[in-house]
This record gives sequence, C-alpha cells and structure tokens, in this order.
Amino acid sequence: FFFFFFFVLKIFTHQHLLFDDENRNRIVIVEGNYILLNEGTWKDIANEMDERWFISSDFENVRPHLVKRHKDQLKLSEEEAENRVKTNDEINAILIQNSVVENIDKTITSFADK
Repeated sequence: FFFFFFFVLKIFTHQHLLFDDENRNRIVIVEGNYILLNEGTWKDIANEMDERWFISSDFENVRPHLVKRHKDQLKLSEEEAENRVKTNDEINAILIQNSVVENIDKTITSFADK
C-alpha cells in the first residue's frame, strides 16, 4: 500500500506588478490528501495549480506514525488507533493511490522509503 501526501505549488505572476514592493510574486503551498484527486471538484482544484508535486511513501512506513498521532492527538488506545488507521487512513490511501491526477510535475519518494 502507498500513502500519499500532496504538495501543490501555486505561483501567482502578474507582469505589471513585478516591481511593486507590496505586490511581489507569491508562492502558495497547498497540502492535503485530496488536493490531486482526479474526481469531482478536487480535479478542478488540481487543474488550477501551476505545479503539482506528489510525495509518496509506502503505507507500512507511515502506519506507525499514524497510530502514534491518533493516540497522542485523539487520546485513543493502541487498539482504537490501529482500527482508525485500518478503517480510515488506509482506505483513503488506496483511494488516492488509484485516483491521482495524471499531470503531476514532480514525484518525490519519502526518505523513509529509500
């Protein structure tokens, strides 16, 4: 299984504003599991981005971090956290793995997978 995070780079450029100190070019980074999903409104959002960066990681490397996060942030027991990962996070990872937009500019493999 693979778990994906998406980092999307949007660069706003307006030639007539390049020399205006108050309106310099901006870089906006948008992150989220569904940002590059090839479905519904998500697909429309992905197509508005100037660049699409895709960070992938083997889900088995991510699983322990998700369990820990659910335990720490949601105060779940080990069993509850593992169940949440299996019934929520893993399902989302499979959905994203099978439904990402095709026009990715850069794919980065998580350092944990190297």
